[in-house]
Amino acid sequence: MYSQPTFYKFSEDSTQLAAYASKLYQDNMKDLSILDLCSGCGVIGIEFCQDNPNVKKLCLIEPQEDYKIHIEKNLELLDSSIETEVLIKPFDRCDFPKRFDLILSNPPYFLLGSGREPEDERKLKCHFISREDFKVLMVLAKNLLNKNGIFLFLGREDQEIIQEYLRDDIIKVEKKLSKSLCTSESQFSLISKLADVCCI
Repeated sequence: MYSQPTFYKFSEDSTQLAAYASKLYQDNMKDLSILDLCSGCGVIGIEFCQDNPNVKKLCLIEPQEDYKIHIEKNLELLDSSIETEVLIKPFDRCDFPKRFDLILSNPPYFLLGSGREPEDERKLKCHFISREDFKVLMVLAKNLLNKNGIFLFLGREDQEIIQEYLRDDIIKVEKKLSKSLCTSESQFSLISKLADVCCI
């Protein structure tokens, strides 16, 4: 159904995240502005929009140029009434003036240096992120949220940097999701952050 690059395929946790978010917003708010951050081929944002009639605008931010053609192809699946915008740019160069009611993200889930890294640079960027870039991503999300906006992202609860944020009460675990295309024992957590009470 979705156009995807050969070097990476989205997994079920992306659609689970979209479905979970949709339940939070059904008949709850009108004219929603949504950001799919670290969007890949755009599955999470598109799935959310297809399940929620209240979306007015969907923006997608993805650092890898290879995804652009797939994002544009997949956006054709959306109702034409939804305004869309695509930004292909590294997170530390995102000077984005807009603010969003909901930000959804499935960022790379391993820290650089924590495991065997693929030789393909594109695969590496999909699966691994540096501690510094992770913090940049979190700060960017916080800065792009409307007041009372929500940021939902997938991450490994046992990951050191997540543990630090949990201890500091910056983020909280909302729901357990399984990472279906990884090892069966890999449990992932759905994590939420509220703009008006959290800071990094």
